[in-house]
Amino acid sequence: MTAIPTHMRRRTRTPEPDPLQYVRTAYHVPARLGGRGQFIAADTSVRYGTIVGGTHYVRVRWDDGTEANLHPTYHVIYLDEHGYPIARTP
Repeated sequence: MTAIPTHMRRRTRTPEPDPLQYVRTAYHVPARLGGRGQFIAADTSVRYGTIVGGTHYVRVRWDDGTEANLHPTYHVIYLDEHGYPIARTP
């Protein structure tokens, strides 16, 4: 039996690590890439945005196009694909 040359071997793709896995596990929130959220600021203003990344924090792109890093449990309401709340944080 002959060995397959390196250039002919099938390359397996390693899946991309989920950047929000730590956030979901550590903070018990349903944060996911592309997920929507309602964020209540200290002055009680409400902003909506889309989760675009994160590691220990959640990176959010606001509907006006700006971005910010937020703590995953501080005044965040995670929304489902229809805009209904699925998880509320204090």
